Amino acid sequence: MKMTLTPLDSPLWDKYHGAYGNVRQEVAIISGAEKKAPSIERLRRLDLAEKDDFQIAFENLCENLSHQMTFYEANYLALPYIVKLLSRKIAEGDFSWQVNIFSEVGCCLAADIPDERSRAFEATLPPEILESYRAAEMRIKDYAKKFIVNQMKGLQLLNESTREFLLIGLLAILGNHILAQVLILSDYDSCGLACSQCDYYDEEVYLDDPEIQSRIVLPPTENWDGQSLDKPQVWLPALLSKFGGDIKLKQSLIPYLFGEYTCPECGRRAPLLDFAKQCYWSE
Repeated sequence: MKMTLTPLDSPLWDKYHGAYGNVRQEVAIISGAEKKAPSIERLRRLDLAEKDDFQIAFENLCENLSHQMTFYEANYLALPYIVKLLSRKIAEGDFSWQVNIFSEVGCCLAADIPDERSRAFEATLPPEILESYRAAEMRIKDYAKKFIVNQMKGLQLLNESTREFLLIGLLAILGNHILAQVLILSDYDSCGLACSQCDYYDEEVYLDDPEIQSRIVLPPTENWDGQSLDKPQVWLPALLSKFGGDIKLKQSLIPYLFGEYTCPECGRRAPLLDFAKQCYWSE
């Protein structure tokens, strides 16, 4: 598959919008095609940190692409540009920007949960746009794998909230969108569960509750070799353990998210994330 950049004068930018409309201007800024916007206001108004137009444009773009954890059509056009930006920051050795991009893009991808609406929309996309989007997903996944393995010392120096946001972003980039969104919506210690075969529904189940734990069959214990990233149930708790401090406390709860849950009402047994998906994204 080939990753291509949709020309900024393409009419598709007027057709495929983000949460707040057309994202062409923000993409033009982060790509270098437009050096400075006439006026650019922050969408994240509670963020009072001093930032330049480039930083604000990038954050506005990501807010457009993932507002309220919804997947917007502009993602199909914007992701290749963001991956191109990431490749530049990797070449420059800019660790802070890499952290920022992986975190934000992961949040955008976490919102990409396939359903009837998204599948129907993808069927209408120009084939080259969908191919480029999928190619961008694959490329950023490759970048993420190298980042985790090669930047461990830098990761350990990040503050706790930045590390947590980054890990969730990396989780989504590496393919586990459902778990990433569960962690964004309800953190590491709780989630909503619902059964597709009966009326069981609980919008907030705490994973440290012994009664809940008794209904979950944990996956086999495995040690992370420091390289393989195909099993998030292995590498995610391993990284939490390496980070230590308060974040390490969440390590013990991760296996429950990958376990099999038994419905307390009908006895159905299935992956806990299936119950979470039914709760959050039932079609």
